[in-house]
Amino acid sequence: MRLKDHRNDSSAKKVIFSDKEFEQLLDCADTRENPEVEEMTERIAEDRAILELGGYAGLRREEIAHARATSVYTDVHNVRYIEVFGKDTGDQSAEVKKRRNAYLPDRVAKAIRNVMATKGIRPNDVDDDTEIFDISDEAIRYRIDRISERMAEETGNSDWEYLSCHDLRRRYAQRHLVELGTNPRHVMEWGGWSSFRAIEPYLSEPTEKAMAQELERVGLE
Repeated sequence: MRLKDHRNDSSAKKVIFSDKEFEQLLDCADTRENPEVEEMTERIAEDRAILELGGYAGLRREEIAHARATSVYTDVHNVRYIEVFGKDTGDQSAEVKKRRNAYLPDRVAKAIRNVMATKGIRPNDVDDDTEIFDISDEAIRYRIDRISERMAEETGNSDWEYLSCHDLRRRYAQRHLVELGTNPRHVMEWGGWSSFRAIEPYLSEPTEKAMAQELERVGLE
């Protein structure tokens, strides 16, 4: 994990981390001493789902807060999505939220089901007004802050305390664009970025090592 200065805010930091470190973060959200024996609580299920929706589905904080259980669906190609409404990066002044379908990996769909199960909400009990978390976007910020503080304590690295939901989206973008080589147009569609300029700040600057590894991966010398 490393920190990077924000372009427009000298007091804030971007937290750049790997998937391995992300899994450690998810473990910090689970405060059970023995997960194999103890049942998952509603709070733990929510905390893990919040992190996964940000880091594995690329949702913004306000999108996570207002995500609805009925918005999860599978298309004709058997690909699962979640419909969300977020800001339009192509029109920052737009008052109406822009609708998009974010790709939802199986693990994130399972995390959502865990939340509903711990709340005692069965599939037949869900209607269009049923939000997955039923908390504010500020509460989402608080949850992430609390988990990051625990991560800082467990790792002995206070830099984790800078973690935000933006950093989870950055991990999502870096995984797809840099590590998996996913088509950028698809990532922009799933993540709600209207242009390459909008997605650029979420990517880390290339290093000599990273560029050498990329040349090796594509078979160039």
